[in-house]
Amino acid sequence: MTTQQTIGIVRAYDEVKCFKGTKDPSANYAKQTLALVKGEGRVTEFESFLNLDRGEKPLAAGDYEIVAKPPQLTRDGKLYIPFDYIPMKLDGKKN
Repeated sequence: MTTQQTIGIVRAYDEVKCFKGTKDPSANYAKQTLALVKGEGRVTEFESFLNLDRGEKPLAAGDYEIVAKPPQLTRDGKLYIPFDYIPMKLDGKKN
C-alpha cells in the first residue's frame, strides 16, 4: 500500500550561503532560504541545511509541494517520515 500525503507548499529562493565546516575545514556545507506558504501573501521563512559533500543540492527557485512517504523506523527505533519536494507550475499544479 503506497500512501502519499500532501503536507503543504514550500517556496525556494535563490539565496544560498556556502561555507566550510568548523570542525573539519575540508567539509562543504550550504544553507538555503525556504518559506512555508501559509496563504495568500503569508509565508514563514526558514533555512535548510545541506551537506554538499554528500551530493545534496539546493532547490531551484520556485514553489514545491511537500509529499510525505510512508513512515519508517531507524536502526535505533526512532520514527522517521521521509518526504519529497515536487515542483509546481505557476498555476499551482504539479509538473
